[in-house]
Amino acid sequence: MYKYLELIKSSIMAASSQLAKLSTAQADPYAKQASNTLSHKHTYTVKPIEQPLRPHNRLNLLSYNIFLRPPFIKNNESDHKDARLQEFIKSMHEFDIICLQEVFGLLNSRKTRLLRSAKDAGFHYNVHSPSPALFSSNLVDGGLVILSRYPIICSEFQPYPYGVFSDALSQKGILYAQIKVKDGILHLFSTHTQASYNGETQKYSVLTRGDQFQVFRSFLDKTLTKHYNKGDMVLLAGDFNVDANNPTIKTDRVLKHASFLKYSQLGLKEDFNEYEAMLCMLSEGYQDGIQDLLLRSNGKHVVTYAESCKHSNGPLETVLTAKEDLCSNQGLDYIFEFNPTSIISKKGLSPLGPNKNQRLSVVENSAKVMEFFVKDQAFSQLSDHYGVTVTLEYHAEPKNSKKNYLQSPLVWEEILNQREFMAPCSLMNYIPGHKVPQKVIED
Repeated sequence: MYKYLELIKSSIMAASSQLAKLSTAQADPYAKQASNTLSHKHTYTVKPIEQPLRPHNRLNLLSYNIFLRPPFIKNNESDHKDARLQEFIKSMHEFDIICLQEVFGLLNSRKTRLLRSAKDAGFHYNVHSPSPALFSSNLVDGGLVILSRYPIICSEFQPYPYGVFSDALSQKGILYAQIKVKDGILHLFSTHTQASYNGETQKYSVLTRGDQFQVFRSFLDKTLTKHYNKGDMVLLAGDFNVDANNPTIKTDRVLKHASFLKYSQLGLKEDFNEYEAMLCMLSEGYQDGIQDLLLRSNGKHVVTYAESCKHSNGPLETVLTAKEDLCSNQGLDYIFEFNPTSIISKKGLSPLGPNKNQRLSVVENSAKVMEFFVKDQAFSQLSDHYGVTVTLEYHAEPKNSKKNYLQSPLVWEEILNQREFMAPCSLMNYIPGHKVPQKVIED
């Protein structure tokens, strides 16, 4: 039986590869010529193609779950995948760096079409999650794509160790790209974590995401220790599948299934806030700075999936969204600004004070939701999710006149005193009601 399944999988992968090659060859007679499409786990020597910055030396970054699942998979009558992709391609000119999730390449040529159209639109550099190995338990790739108008000089893909339910078929993970914007460096991490499923299965999704966030943190440590220099910018983007608008989970539901992780220290009666735990794990107990840019710009968590109509309380979108999720008003998609204070300290540099080499900064209050509404189509928006955008500013001279928000010790003390977590923090040692030790602030 196992050999039979592997034979089926190898046949599907071969057919998918041939289909993509055929589509590219038919649509692009120069497809065999060298391009700036980059593979993974390598540092590259690329010939930079200079791109003009937008007015005021700014560039726009988008993170978007575009909802292009493999053929025959749909929530309702039709997902209109090809038509939605074509509409999205028309909108690409608004952005300079794009992180996409759910661009799956199995048995279709949509990823190939997207990459070709992106190159025509000036995105001369791209990286994407690789296809799973032939004898892997995964059937499809992770669906991650990063498009850039600026040179990607290094990239790597870190797969998550496992997923549950239908997510187990996809090789989800973290896609890293080091992007050179003039004299500035952006370290960009894009991810798509374990999805949630309603009912009693929710606890398995939470536990799986806990494992994945710990892998994400380890990957941050390894990658930034190798590549980060003080003054670089670090952003974490993607569909994290943690609902900031409804983050509370009953702790005892998790404890009953502690075989997934050793949750014996979670506490017995307290509610578990998954959003706070996610931030705590990614920042290693707030030893590093992490800022939710949407929250910082809007002053509150916003909806990025399954929004309800403000006037009628009915669903705003019904063609693409799963029926069981309608009107759930979830906030699942984020762009985080990350300041690797602990890694800076390991390299013998002071974590406080201005970055004398800082060339890139986030334009204050620029993070927002991009709904991608459309008219005169069989669908009203381009995905079941909204996109998240932020504007970055390039400084021809190092930005050293002001301290970075995440580098002020007073701000740090305020942030840490508001968090009720232990440090170092992970899902395995999270105990509600404990303050972060003063030592973390002093360090």
